[in-house]
Amino acid sequence: MYGRVTFETPDDKEVKEQARYWLARRYSGEITPTERREFEDWLGRDPRHGDAYAHVAGLWQNLDEFKPRAFPARDAARAYRPRAQVSRVRHFQLAASLGLVLIIALAAGNRLWFDQPSEFYQTVKGEQKSIFLADGSQLELNTDSAVRVEFTRNGRVIRLEHGEVLFTVNHDDGRPFDVLAGVGQIRDIGTIFNVYKQPGDAVVVTVKEGAVSITTDHITTMRLSQGDRLAYTADGMRTGFGRVDPASADAWRDGRITFTRSTLEEVAIQMARYHEVDFSFSSPDIKQLKLSGTFGTNDLPLFLRTLSATLPVEAQLEGRVVRLASPDLPHPAP
Repeated sequence: MYGRVTFETPDDKEVKEQARYWLARRYSGEITPTERREFEDWLGRDPRHGDAYAHVAGLWQNLDEFKPRAFPARDAARAYRPRAQVSRVRHFQLAASLGLVLIIALAAGNRLWFDQPSEFYQTVKGEQKSIFLADGSQLELNTDSAVRVEFTRNGRVIRLEHGEVLFTVNHDDGRPFDVLAGVGQIRDIGTIFNVYKQPGDAVVVTVKEGAVSITTDHITTMRLSQGDRLAYTADGMRTGFGRVDPASADAWRDGRITFTRSTLEEVAIQMARYHEVDFSFSSPDIKQLKLSGTFGTNDLPLFLRTLSATLPVEAQLEGRVVRLASPDLPHPAP
């Protein structure tokens, strides 16, 4: 019986060359902010781009254990700096040559390592973004979020500065993957998990697949498995732990948000993450009304109409202010 033969199309070859080019640029230490945006645009244009980049990045990351030693071909590649007028095709050729150098290094038993420079990613209100890391892991940033990525010989550290991120981790026992959020450390154990750093630095961690461990100043290392959700305060105190539908961990990717007996004040804080608006309440009692259900995040007027039909509250959008009042009470003054 004959084995299956797979033919590579010219388009496939070009995508691989582009992936090698972007990998080489990101590791060069010379990539510009404009090029970073071009790279993210390239990733989003075609699903094959992300797959190709994750593949070459994974091959690159497999060289982590190789220690620096004298290697003329590698040194020559490092010393090479293309002139500004050299075309991008030439850069593709350089990236391919660099791949050949690495293969030769492996065959010769040389060990080499390149630390990845710290990188910063963020989204604005209403924006979502997928980031492919050099180790094959993926970060999906929700609205108004920011992370800093630091890869070193000993580990991978993601600092969640604010907002919400879904992590899909390429697990590696030799190089732990840690998310620092507030005063807590969330360590991957082979998983997909969501971390939301709220205003005020409280943090909510939800495990979609696999498991993580969490440690804070007040929480001895605790293991969370699929469907577990843990919340802790800005000073590391545990405020909640429970079981949820794992699918709810990343419902925001589909433009949905779920509330379970949430106060209207909490609801307002969540919806304000997606829209450039402020919420105004006619009285403290309005803030304490409870809301449950799953709602869309993209259409604010529709959400407000649904809110008025669900709760004894009138919701009016005036410019960039949402005014919430009891039907029996006057609206708050502008």
